[in-house]
Amino acid sequence: RYVNYLLPTWGVRFISLVDNADSENKANRKARQIGSLVDQWYLEDVSANIKSTLASKRKAGLWVGAFAPFGYVKDPENKNHLVIDEEATAIVRYIFQSYLDGYGITTLARKLNQEGIPNPASYKKSKGQSFQNKNKDCSKLWGHFSVRRVLTNQVYLGHTINGKKHKPSYKSKKVVKQSKDKHIVVENTHPPIVS
Repeated sequence: RYVNYLLPTWGVRFISLVDNADSENKANRKARQIGSLVDQWYLEDVSANIKSTLASKRKAGLWVGAFAPFGYVKDPENKNHLVIDEEATAIVRYIFQSYLDGYGITTLARKLNQEGIPNPASYKKSKGQSFQNKNKDCSKLWGHFSVRRVLTNQVYLGHTINGKKHKPSYKSKKVVKQSKDKHIVVENTHPPIVS
């Protein structure tokens, strides 16, 4: 779009030595357009192949997430399998037991903070594990959202749930949440933490 339309409109000549491109050469322009179309087809094929591979892994109950959930680590011998992280598992079990003992989610978050129990992000950070947190400063405190996420995650039952989100197109960075009926749930794929 830039090379073929916008730059000429602005009176800018585009020259690329690597691609042998020159926006003033009309024959060169047609070759670039054909090359772009071929590149587009190639990207669409690669995207379809990746989606197909991930779909078969999801149906088999393999873990395809970039990061292991709190309480687990990726198996060093098989990155698509989860194994228990004993220290974090103790925290997960403590959360479930406290909830069963009558603590509400907000009260439980306060209790975890008062007892100095690290939240998932700070725990993983302290152990050098991979994790993602949109907040770069990464709070060390538990919040009601973190506690609720632990209490409602079926992964702790030993089940793998995939397909919660998807991208409509490989060109888009937008992620769309899937309805629960489209989630792929495969039971008993890894050791459970709670019953």
